[in-house]
Amino acid sequence: MLYKGDIRGISMKFYSRILDVIEKLLNLLLAFMLAVMVIAIALQIFLRAIGHANVWSEELARFLFAWLAFLGGCIAIRKNSHLYVDFFVDMMKPKVRSIVQSICMLAGTVLLIFLTMSSVDLIKNTFTNASAGLRIPMAYVYMCIPVGSILMLLFGIEYVYNTLKNASMVS
Repeated sequence: MLYKGDIRGISMKFYSRILDVIEKLLNLLLAFMLAVMVIAIALQIFLRAIGHANVWSEELARFLFAWLAFLGGCIAIRKNSHLYVDFFVDMMKPKVRSIVQSICMLAGTVLLIFLTMSSVDLIKNTFTNASAGLRIPMAYVYMCIPVGSILMLLFGIEYVYNTLKNASMVS
């Protein structure tokens, strides 16, 4: 039996608590990745200044940046902090605004599902391709697409639920 606030038997409070844990872990991971990226870039600058260029540090920074972008997008969805033009949306009544925001999130959901499905083939095809500097399979780099997309979908579900719930409270 489902109760108000439940989605297929899972309470939204419980779901949000799980997302809270995921968000905290993501924040730690993002901070670590950013620190490694800064160190790699600083090392690259230092080595170039003394005349010893290396390939791996620049490549590592690029790969970490891709992961930072996708994982950071998850946090941005949770905090509703993606950049968007809100001039017209702010002029709408709260209930209409919530519906428009939910429609936009659902359109983004379609894109994320497409990205996830397309990236699976990309990953399958790139396990044998190694990067030039680090010599790791490119599939590990491209895994940021489905991992980030799936996490964005999970955070997006909570966002749409809360947006619609708040809209129903306003009216």
